[in-house]
Amino acid sequence: QRVATPPQAYSGIQFLQLQRPRIYQHFPQTHSRRFDYLFFPVCHWKTGIMAAFRSTMFSNLLNQHHSFFGPRMARRTVSQTAAVMGNRVMYQNENLKNLDSDFLYHLGITNANAKELYGDVKYVCCGGSASRMTQFAKALADRLGVSPHGLGPVPIGKTDRYTWFKVGPALVSSHGMGQPSFSILLHEVTKLLSYAEAEDVTYFRLGSSGGVGVPPGTVVLTTEAVDGEIKPQYSLPILGNMVHRRTTVVPGVVDDIVASNAAAEVPKSIVTGKTMSADCFYEGQGRLDGAICDYEDKDKMEFLHKLHDAGVRNIEMEAGQFLSFTNRLGIRGAILCVTLLDRLQGDQVLTPIEELEAFDGRPGEIVRDYIAQDYAKRSSA
Repeated sequence: QRVATPPQAYSGIQFLQLQRPRIYQHFPQTHSRRFDYLFFPVCHWKTGIMAAFRSTMFSNLLNQHHSFFGPRMARRTVSQTAAVMGNRVMYQNENLKNLDSDFLYHLGITNANAKELYGDVKYVCCGGSASRMTQFAKALADRLGVSPHGLGPVPIGKTDRYTWFKVGPALVSSHGMGQPSFSILLHEVTKLLSYAEAEDVTYFRLGSSGGVGVPPGTVVLTTEAVDGEIKPQYSLPILGNMVHRRTTVVPGVVDDIVASNAAAEVPKSIVTGKTMSADCFYEGQGRLDGAICDYEDKDKMEFLHKLHDAGVRNIEMEAGQFLSFTNRLGIRGAILCVTLLDRLQGDQVLTPIEELEAFDGRPGEIVRDYIAQDYAKRSSA
């Protein structure tokens, strides 16, 4: 018995997504327990639910994507994807050369047929909230005209950790809260795009933040991330040693987004500046309203003014890891976060919910404008 689930968005074509038959559950799994092809549905005689049978007219399509018992291993070995070419997204890990197949556990897929499925990706758009990124994916699909028959994108693979979509030339995903969660997503998405031989890809983080000397509703376009000591670095203990990595933006990205916003039909208000990236929402950001607080208001204000004087315009929890990762691999990465409050005025978000909902969509609007303009240029070249 196969049970039909919602349509799967794949390169502008809609596929019925079907669960793996129960009888085959003992077979090795290297993908999520789903088939991603187009089937003709018929009514099951016993349960009355939709069962599905493979259509022979799509057998060639099936052979390109999966075998009947699950995904085929990629025709190329992992080592065959390790050559650097042009502006291709590349991992920096020689150990991956020894793998015949790479199971991207948290995404719920393998690298099988990655080039056919994801080789056309030019944009990776990430944000903390699954609901926010679902709305972004739908809006981007409409903007790019890749929603045939009015059907919107549907999540791919596993969704218990991240909710992710392919929308034409873009991957769209939630990344959870905090740098460790985001790190997992970045590693697996980047490996996927490396196997896919994707080129000229730009990564975006869209989110919310606390402003530092800027009013609520301001979109801060990050020029550099600093840690809690106001140092432009991301620090990670690896094998007992503390490793520090740069957190600057790859040159050109900020200027390109500013120019794109200026050319948009309705330009948005953008402030450029540094972003402080914290590993804690309360103490790490100097809040007075957490369950633990060993400092006073004057200490907090002294620190926030020190941040402002250093050029920091907002505080969030992912920028350091994101920029250290993209900088290390030479990937164009941009961070656009809207401010929900000005921390120089207080710690609590007191903006009415209606205004917060409007604020929340502003980074996505700017990025959609950028993608629409950039993709049009690529398509006409």
